[in-house]
Formats: sequence, C-alpha cells, structure tokens
Amino acid sequence: MERAITVDNAYILPGEYRNFVGRPTKFNKAGGARSFCIRLTPDQAEWYKRNGFNVQEKINPNDPDAGPTFVLSIKVSFKVAPPKIVMISNNRGTELTESTVGVLDTAEIQYADLSINPYEYDINGAHGYSAYLRELYVTIAENPYDEKYRNLVMNNSRANEPEDLPFN
Repeated sequence: MERAITVDNAYILPGEYRNFVGRPTKFNKAGGARSFCIRLTPDQAEWYKRNGFNVQEKINPNDPDAGPTFVLSIKVSFKVAPPKIVMISNNRGTELTESTVGVLDTAEIQYADLSINPYEYDINGAHGYSAYLRELYVTIAENPYDEKYRNLVMNNSRANEPEDLPFN
C-alpha cells in the first residue's frame, strides 16, 4: 500500500485518546511517542482491518448495549517528514509545529480532515500497517471572545518591572 489515505470529517476522540505532546503513558512509559485516535464507522473499520491496520474495538462500560466504538490510532512523527498540521479557529488558520501541536490535546475539536501514510511493519512475525499522519486540518470550536478582542493590543505587564525582584 503506497498511497496516502484521506479521511474527511474525522472525529478525533478526546481525553486519553489524544497525545499530540508525547507525554508518558501506560504503553509509552518514557514519553515522546505522539499519537491520536479517530472513531471509525463499522464500514470504515472493516476496510482498515481488511487492509492490515490494527483497529481496536471499544465497549463503553457505562452503556454496553450501545455497541462497539471502532478506533484507529494514528502516529504523529516529526523525525523524517514532518506532517502539515493546521488548526482553524474563527476562520483563521495557524500552522502548528512540533513544539506547538500539543495544544490539540485539550482543544475543543469540531471536526478534522486528514491524510495518513500507511507504513508496513513486520515485527516478530506480525505483519500489518501503522497509520502515520501526513496532513491534518482541524477545526476548533469558535470562541466568541476571540472576535470581540481580536484587535486588542496586548501589553506585557511585567515589561517595566525591575529585573532584581526575587520573584521574576
């Protein structure tokens, strides 16, 4: 599988399913590995499984009758070919970098369009594909104060403080 795979209007799962900053986790004890998960429809989940991706099936313990949620984990690596990540808020796009992408861990994401590069792995006899982020355009919920205060000129309140203060 050579081509990038596009996913329009993807739902990026919140909370523990987002680790754009690369914090240590249960499966990433040293930290540094960045990833996030998207929810798949049953048809999408079947396609990804059939094509060698590891799709997880999650059951909500609070509502086991609701049926499974299908989840695909997507890795975010800046090592070889950094992904293009654009955050859209109040009709303005901001390209995020390795040092700023962590803001997406807690952002109120409405929807996202993305493309992934499949990477074939063969580890101890296990074969399949990992999904690596290629491009992500993520739309954040609008903040009414952003528009109201957009033209406000900010002053650094600490700019005039003496530098010898013990709490600088």
